[in-house]
Amino acid sequence: AKAEEAEASARAAAQAEVLREERLRAALSHVPELPEAHGRLARLYQDRHAAAEAERDEAETIRYASLLRTHASALPATSSQREEYLAYLADEGRLSLLTDPPDAAAELFRVVAEGRRARPEPVRALTERPVSRLRLPSGSYLIRLSAPGCATVDYPVHVERRRHWDGRRAGEQGERPVRLPPADAVGPDEVFVPAGPALLGGDPAAVDGLRSQTAWVDDFVIERDPVTNGAYLQFIHALVQAGREADAIRWAPRINGDAADHTYTWNTRLPVVMIDFECAQAYARWRAEHTGLPWRLPTAAEWEKAARGVDGRCFPWGNHLDPTWCKMRDSAPAQRPLVAVDAYPDDLSPYGVRGMGGNVREWTATVGGTGVVVVGGGWRDLPFDARVTRREQVKATVAENDLGFRCVIDIPSK
Repeated sequence: AKAEEAEASARAAAQAEVLREERLRAALSHVPELPEAHGRLARLYQDRHAAAEAERDEAETIRYASLLRTHASALPATSSQREEYLAYLADEGRLSLLTDPPDAAAELFRVVAEGRRARPEPVRALTERPVSRLRLPSGSYLIRLSAPGCATVDYPVHVERRRHWDGRRAGEQGERPVRLPPADAVGPDEVFVPAGPALLGGDPAAVDGLRSQTAWVDDFVIERDPVTNGAYLQFIHALVQAGREADAIRWAPRINGDAADHTYTWNTRLPVVMIDFECAQAYARWRAEHTGLPWRLPTAAEWEKAARGVDGRCFPWGNHLDPTWCKMRDSAPAQRPLVAVDAYPDDLSPYGVRGMGGNVREWTATVGGTGVVVVGGGWRDLPFDARVTRREQVKATVAENDLGFRCVIDIPSK
């Protein structure tokens, strides 16, 4: 009953809005320069423009921007409303940037759509230090930071209309520099994700995704690819060599998770699958012991940020999907289900992390009400499952042929 009442209320509100719009247009047909009518229509179209922009509806965004400009321009030149609306349409924001070390080189790229995929296009070097409230057209950008002795860092930023990106937590006072880790802190098969705010959720087409929210995510290093059979085999061999054969049998991937003879043939470049949550955790613990570094599973928030950056995109590569860009059900019917972790070069996140749109879903360290949160799309999934805000809750004992994982590590503070 409550749902029906809500639907009825929404219909009534929509009908009332249409009626107001018709009356305002009728008023302008009698008095074309009536400022009250132009002002109210401008406000209406600004609200609709903002909603269309939030929903990534390009056609409606363009339409309402045009209508807003028409009615804003018709307001008297001395009107504060006119100035406000035209400033809104100027579509600019501000960027501030501090780095650690402070003299790091910074190259600014504008993220543009090319062939329905997002691509960084060079703009210029940011030579001023610090960068303070630099005026930029709103949109997504990538800043590539480099300094001697440090790892190169790709730092995505999202400059919103009439907003200021400074990379700080909400309400935080003081400076928040982007840290470049030591070069030896990031391995050749690893990617550094710098600390900062990230837009999580907000994709209504994603399965069990979060409501749109901005969250702070500390910096971390993530494996560029899911853990492969080859890497997992080293773990199993190490257990056997240490006399832990029972653990090796327990944590070995198998078609059915109970008997020792249900194993299968491995290709070392394929992502490891048929492992449950305990297997993934055991591998992370072993790797931490083996390397002396605190490797672990990523949280769902860390995984989502690594997959989409900070601009709220739907897929690692942008807002559109083609089955040739990631391994999913419609990609290549004649191809074997799983593919090598580097088989789809377009399945690449803003930070350079691979395979977050398809091939295997992944375990995270986040536990929900009914299971462990599993993220990403797999080789047998439909297109909407490749959306990076997808979050399933899966029982920890489940082992499936499209479910793998990858590890992350925190970078210690100085």
